Amino acid sequence: MGIFYLILSSLGIWFMPVTIVKFGKFSEMYMCSIAFFLHFQYNGWMLSSLMGLFVKKYGWDIQYPQLIKRIFILFQAGIIGSLFISWVGYFSYSIYYIVGGVSVLIWLTSVIMILRLYLKTQPKSFLATVFISFFIAKVAMMFTGAFPVLTPYLFKNIDLLISYLHFNFLGIVTIGLLLFLEDVYKVNRWLIYLFLFCFITTEGLITYKGFSVIGNYPIFSNFYEYLWLFTAPFYFPAIGWLIGSFKIK
Repeated sequence: MGIFYLILSSLGIWFMPVTIVKFGKFSEMYMCSIAFFLHFQYNGWMLSSLMGLFVKKYGWDIQYPQLIKRIFILFQAGIIGSLFISWVGYFSYSIYYIVGGVSVLIWLTSVIMILRLYLKTQPKSFLATVFISFFIAKVAMMFTGAFPVLTPYLFKNIDLLISYLHFNFLGIVTIGLLLFLEDVYKVNRWLIYLFLFCFITTEGLITYKGFSVIGNYPIFSNFYEYLWLFTAPFYFPAIGWLIGSFKIK
């Protein structure tokens, strides 16, 4: 399904020039085209592929074939339907909230079913635990978009949007990639701890700035210096893993 979503997401790019001509740049239709592209890029292609690899890694598709088929259907239905959550910031139709909210709950149900399989699995790994935990947190965060009262705070706040994307790409995608690299390359544990420390602190700072806008209070002094301080160490695990990748045969 990952390749399917990768191809599907490209429709958003193709529609962008059409929406610019018909509705204008930065119109609601233009922004919805971008949202379509991004949704099926990371929720579809990236996260669907990573979860498929996660299931394959533990052999659940062989141990529980019928259960995995049901989970697969729920998972994909959740991804497709939750697109409407990405659109409610531009078109606040009630049906969008309903379809989007129900779809996110379906998606969350499928991920919890995978979590139950993981909890029965031995041995567990640190990266796998972080991956499935972050995945559940991500889907739960997405559900907040199903409430109209929160729409202005979530979709008009650039810092909270950046925080959400930061969580998806650095939190889930990167950890997922490291998890599957374990099969061919021994990932240095201390670099993982450093990466997670930098990720959590920067995620917290970006989210804090987003809530400061909602609460209309000033950010603390030297905020950007602290953000830089906790961002800079990202280079150490990045360089370490780059060097380690040369050892993969």
